[in-house]
Amino acid sequence: MRAAGFSLVGLLVVVGILALLQGTYTAPMLTSSKQARQEAMQLAGVNDKGIRTTESIQFSGVMSGSQLRGIKVDSVMMDGPMHQYFGLLPGDVVTQVKELPDLGFLSGNDPDTAAALVLEAYQRHQNLKIQRPGVGELELPRDAAKVSALQGSSSGASTTGAVGAAAGSDPSAQTSSSSSSSSNAPTGAASPATPARRPTVWDRLNESD
Repeated sequence: MRAAGFSLVGLLVVVGILALLQGTYTAPMLTSSKQARQEAMQLAGVNDKGIRTTESIQFSGVMSGSQLRGIKVDSVMMDGPMHQYFGLLPGDVVTQVKELPDLGFLSGNDPDTAAALVLEAYQRHQNLKIQRPGVGELELPRDAAKVSALQGSSSGASTTGAVGAAAGSDPSAQTSSSSSSSSNAPTGAASPATPARRPTVWDRLNESD
C-alpha cells in the first residue's frame, strides 16, 4: 500500500511539472508563431484580411513642371493594409520614404516608380512623410495616433458647440414666453394680503401676567 501511495504521489508530481512546463513554454511559442506569421504576411505585402497593398490604394503624381513633388492618394480601402498600417487617407500627398531621398529624386520623377517605393515601405516597416490638407506634414504611422486624438477632440468640440448653439436659441424663446406671461398678468393688481397671526396659548398666558 505504501509503494502504491508513493507511486500515485510521484505521478501527480510529474503531471504537475508537465502542466507547468506547458504553460511556461507553449504560450510564448504560440505568440511567437503568430508574430512570425504577421511579419511574413507584411513582407509579402498582404494584411490579415488577405488584401494586397497593390489593390488597396490608388495614387497619382503631383508634378511641378517636370519635377515630381509627391504622389497623391486618390482612393484607399479602409480595411486595406495601406490604411491599417499607415493611416493614409484620400488627399494625402506622400513626399518621402523616411531616411531616403525625396520621392522625386529617388524615382527619377516617375510617379509609378514612386508609388512602388511607397508600397514597398509597407513591407519594410518604413515611415512615410506626407502632407495632409488642413493638417500639414506628418510622419506615418508614427503620428497616426496623435492625428486620431486631435480629430476626436475637434469633433467633440464641434458637437459641444452645436449643443451650445441649440441651447443658446432656447433662452430667447424662454425670455419671450416669460415676457408674454408677465404681460398677460393684470396690471395694477394688488398682491394678496398676508393673513393676520392668530394668538396662541402662550400669548394669552403672557397677557394674563
